[in-house]
Amino acid sequence: TGIAGFFGGPVHRISLSSRTVQMGFISDTSYAMAVDEFNGDLYVANAKNFSENGLVSVYSNTGVLRKRFAAQRGPGAIAFRRR
Repeated sequence: TGIAGFFGGPVHRISLSSRTVQMGFISDTSYAMAVDEFNGDLYVANAKNFSENGLVSVYSNTGVLRKRFAAQRGPGAIAFRRR
């Protein structure tokens, strides 16, 4: 399974095995995305037109919103710090 998002649009889920696309899997506006390789959570950054601080939403791999947190203006990349 893969994910796809387009600047300013929703996140779509792509099944490589069945060759299907679930349009609007997550309706949040996406500017940057990343998947946590340990738990499969999807992080979606919303730049909010670069006019204010951004927002990062965290979803489970089934599309359930887990949490949201503020980011600085124009969050364009997501990185995970591992220890």
